[in-house]
Amino acid sequence: MPNFPIILYPKPIEEFLNTVEAETHQIPPLPDAPTLKNVASLSQVNEVSQTLVLKLAFVANFLLLIGAIFFTNLSIGLLALLLLTCSYTLVFSWKKVSQGQFYQKSLPDEDASQIKQYEKQLQAYKKLYAARIKQQQQYNKIITGYRKQLQVSLNQALLPKGYSAAPQGVSELQFKRYLNKYFQGSIHQGLELPIPHSDLSYSADFTYVDKFMNLYIDIEIDEPYYYKTQEPTHCDDQDKDKNRNAFFLENNWIVVRFAEEQVVCYPNRCCKVIARVVAEITGDWEIFNKFKEVPELPPVKQWSRREAKRMAKAKYRDKYLVSLNKLKNINN
Repeated sequence: MPNFPIILYPKPIEEFLNTVEAETHQIPPLPDAPTLKNVASLSQVNEVSQTLVLKLAFVANFLLLIGAIFFTNLSIGLLALLLLTCSYTLVFSWKKVSQGQFYQKSLPDEDASQIKQYEKQLQAYKKLYAARIKQQQQYNKIITGYRKQLQVSLNQALLPKGYSAAPQGVSELQFKRYLNKYFQGSIHQGLELPIPHSDLSYSADFTYVDKFMNLYIDIEIDEPYYYKTQEPTHCDDQDKDKNRNAFFLENNWIVVRFAEEQVVCYPNRCCKVIARVVAEITGDWEIFNKFKEVPELPPVKQWSRREAKRMAKAKYRDKYLVSLNKLKNINN
């Protein structure tokens, strides 16, 4: 028996996602960068190095001062030689300090060996990192090609025909606020899809629409039973929802079904699920990055007819709907 959220993809999108996953596995994860640990004398080494440079700078400046005082007694050639010598001394000393040659003797053999090993590992890591960047660029190029092929299938998605007059569920009003918060301008409520060779239509609770890619996601909220009649609904052993899902999938719509309990108790986490679906298909992960601090949605097992009857008898929906303070206004 499946768990909510139930996410169903039409065949072209499912094939695309499988391809993306396979290509992703071709790029092994980048190992952690090497670190330099447990070298207790490094701070002392840096202090010694800085002191040495300061002393050299003092000597150089002193020589320059002497040269300036006796400028009149020196030929231009000797003064130039003095300046050149001082400059060379500073540059040479700084270079040696940066290379560690002035303080290697103050390091224990174990620390010096560790530093050399670290530098060797760092160079290897830089080469590996550059190779990974190249692989990632190649991966992006391949996925872009597959995404263009996917676009052809999405362009064949069945377009909705207006809006339904079906009553709004008690949990839909709250969830709509969260959907509009995270997916502003992309959420539509009650869109209708005509059933071929019939006067009837299917109505979506909510629809995420990406007009650029012609991407349609049917977002449904499933309660275990009708509140007034206590009749089970959205059960795993009923064909009604399965037939409905098949219709949407055949027409290149994605179907995402949440348990009503999830939408009421964890609306932010439900939106995170939708954001991940959108990002995986469009390649735009900016929409998903909004949810970095949002935990994952706890799963809810889909119920059977027998379980739904027990839930109705125990007034299970009241346990979470009471938080909405609208038990008297429930229509479904």
